[in-house]
Amino acid sequence: MASFLIVYDKCEVPNNSEKVFFNELIKSHYFKDKDNKNNYKILSPYGLSEELLSKDAEYLSNIYDKYIIKISSELNRVHNLKRSTRYWSLILGKWLRDFTYATYNRYQTIKKGLRENRVNEVILIKDEENFFPIIDATTINYYSNDRIFDAILISNIFKSINFQNDLKISFSKKDFSEEKKKSKYKKEKKTFLPVSTYNLLSRFSNNHKSEFFVISSYLRLREELKLNYYLNKKLQFFYYPDIEYKKSEIDFNLRNKLSFLDESKDEFEIILNKILNFYLPLTVLENYFQIRDFIKNLRWPENPKIIFSSNSFADGGPTQFWIAEKIEHGSKYYLGQHGAGYLEYYDKKYRAELKPIDGFVTWGNHKFSKKIQPTFNFTIIRKKKIKNKKRALFVFKSSGNRIVPYDRLEYGKIIFDQSQYLISNLNDEIKNNLLLRLHSSYKRGIYFDFDNFLKNNPSLKIDKKTNFNKLITSSKITIYNDFSTGFVYGINMNLPSVIFLPLELKFIHNENKKDFIKLIENQMVFTSVKKLKDYLNNNWNQIEENWNRSESQKARNLFAESYSRLPPTNKIKAFSEILKNLR
Repeated sequence: MASFLIVYDKCEVPNNSEKVFFNELIKSHYFKDKDNKNNYKILSPYGLSEELLSKDAEYLSNIYDKYIIKISSELNRVHNLKRSTRYWSLILGKWLRDFTYATYNRYQTIKKGLRENRVNEVILIKDEENFFPIIDATTINYYSNDRIFDAILISNIFKSINFQNDLKISFSKKDFSEEKKKSKYKKEKKTFLPVSTYNLLSRFSNNHKSEFFVISSYLRLREELKLNYYLNKKLQFFYYPDIEYKKSEIDFNLRNKLSFLDESKDEFEIILNKILNFYLPLTVLENYFQIRDFIKNLRWPENPKIIFSSNSFADGGPTQFWIAEKIEHGSKYYLGQHGAGYLEYYDKKYRAELKPIDGFVTWGNHKFSKKIQPTFNFTIIRKKKIKNKKRALFVFKSSGNRIVPYDRLEYGKIIFDQSQYLISNLNDEIKNNLLLRLHSSYKRGIYFDFDNFLKNNPSLKIDKKTNFNKLITSSKITIYNDFSTGFVYGINMNLPSVIFLPLELKFIHNENKKDFIKLIENQMVFTSVKKLKDYLNNNWNQIEENWNRSESQKARNLFAESYSRLPPTNKIKAFSEILKNLR
């Protein structure tokens, strides 16, 4: 019986064939409206072992270092520029990381899958221009869970590999132009007020001679304004500028001028060299000079000494271009911590956004690099505790974007399957007082089993919009289904919080595991969802008592000191003094 590898659920294969699906998502959509769901396999997921997580992080960090130099050189040549590698790294860092990670995962899944499964034929997407236009550095994040985009990426990888076996490569005869059209990137509006209003506020509040520039700080707007005032002694209002790009399609003639071919014998590098031209964002090619002209008219400081941001590295548009220009002329650039994991995870020493910056302002004292500037968790909002709380709050991890070296779909499936098990096995008293806080990114059609679980349990209370601080301060205990910023917040605020780690401590860096073991010993972290289920069912009436045990509080305080220190009362003023001393 012939065996077909399916990379897109709308590709047709003979009914009597064995179907091998590239992943669970393709399988679920393929069988969605079919009665016969037999005779199939799914390629096993790649990259979730502790060994591979660490090995791949190091390998891809080296790939980044090599390719940012190659890309910088080619962009300078094509545009007749002399910009530094650091300049292009500030603009393209997020894109290069996300693109190489996603491509590497698909590549390794192919290699592993074909080793483990007998496949006679693979059906790819046939299109002479098999590329989606990547508008800016963040667009690939938008596309990461899109099935047609992924099928095209997989097809491009397949066509770049030299197979030494009898695998037949064929192409679907269907026309997928409509699917591609529906999946095209839709730009989201980033501003709540009209651009003219922002321009007016900027005109009357900003000073071209300001020494400090703060934008997208991870603070609330009121606090960010206050921070700017402490730094510059003047009310300043900065916002993300909105731009309508003139070009939204790939200029193949321009991109064919780029050349990344070299003598590398590394198969993954050979693949990158062949497809890289057409996955670069339009912002650095077709729209580059439009952005250069646009940022000249921004009413922002001419020569700031210090630029501070927590999220601008992920912007991909004019803001990051402006920052790169200022850094090129001598400004210092400090990035603020913007979530948990930066001090704790296996890849903490390889993060792309940390490579071109002058320093990283962190929430805790755990220091592993000369760039680390320890402070406190400047995002914390102090709230009064509420007594006599009865609710259990279950906070869910996001559905996830497939821009990581490991199989994010499989990881998500493990998380949601274990969450389903936990909810199903809680006693009635807890279940009746349970509120599910689904992540704002959660949508149906990715994890079908959990979709059906929610559908079959309509009595479960679900929340996606209520203020997060309000929810956790009014809950008896908050449960997290992975390590998250919310859990760190609970540790800081001394609010009973527990997490279960779906893959135990595989994602935690070896240098940090001892600190997590302390939390495991004090029943704050669980590496088994069954143990968490037993703990909740057996200790529901003494949750706060257990949390306040002296040993538990000692472990909590030690963890907070290392990873997320509680801020002083006047945190914005204190934070401004820290930023001033960075000079």
